Amino acid sequence: MVSPKTGSKDADVQVLAAAIHNLLVSALNAEAPGHADAVLRGYRGSVRHLGQRKGQATADFISNAALAVWKRASAGIGSTVNYHDAFDFALAVLGRVVGLDSSSDSPVLEHSWVEDLGAIHFITAKHFMAQRSLGRVLCRGCGFFFSDGGAMRQHAQHAGDSRCLDAAAAEYYEKPCCDGAPTPVLAAVPPKPKLDP
Repeated sequence: MVSPKTGSKDADVQVLAAAIHNLLVSALNAEAPGHADAVLRGYRGSVRHLGQRKGQATADFISNAALAVWKRASAGIGSTVNYHDAFDFALAVLGRVVGLDSSSDSPVLEHSWVEDLGAIHFITAKHFMAQRSLGRVLCRGCGFFFSDGGAMRQHAQHAGDSRCLDAAAAEYYEKPCCDGAPTPVLAAVPPKPKLDP
């Protein structure tokens, strides 16, 4: 988990990390009983705080717990898992985490996703609101925040990941439209007749 530090910001990080840790324990125990304690104790499966990468705001927490459980189970340690690869297992774990979080009295997650190799990224509601207050928009495809809608559209156009384009398209289509509202009818103006001199 997160190393103990002092200060209110660090205390908030610890509380959020502990909440995500508890969600992961429940989800991992449901998907592959007996692995959660061994995996979440070590650094590889722990919930780690990310902060910012190269000045670009992204997810605030990450965990390789699902990947570590899948590797243990694939090696014959503990109970088995019924998934072809680590990514599929991580998706199942994430589905349980999101379900548990959304049904809790005080949900902590705003957005989360699984990386190609099985790492799970988490954006907390607190981090999301902090970025939003700075005028940043979240790309739900890759998890990066952008300074405004124009930067988000440009990112979606040039992104190598199709999820980014799908997220931008979904945002566009979620905007209210004018279907059903009367459209103004423009009267056709007849052409002016030519006068012979």
